[in-house]
Amino acid sequence: MQRRLAALLLMGIGALMLQQLADLIVGIALRGNNPTQQLDQFSRWEGKIYLLLLITFAIMPLALKQNSARSSSV
Repeated sequence: MQRRLAALLLMGIGALMLQQLADLIVGIALRGNNPTQQLDQFSRWEGKIYLLLLITFAIMPLALKQNSARSSSV
């Protein structure tokens, strides 16, 4: 895997999109929610925390690159 900024960011965004697609499918199939109900969860404080965790998930490849750069320079 290339360790360029754009490639790592695309990896994180792609992973986030796949995760959210799975979350939508589970919400529809198992909980009987429609897409609007799924999006409404982000308006509550629990949803805002979840959104913050999703953003962290998306930028994790960048964070890991920074961590590996620090450890390789030691």
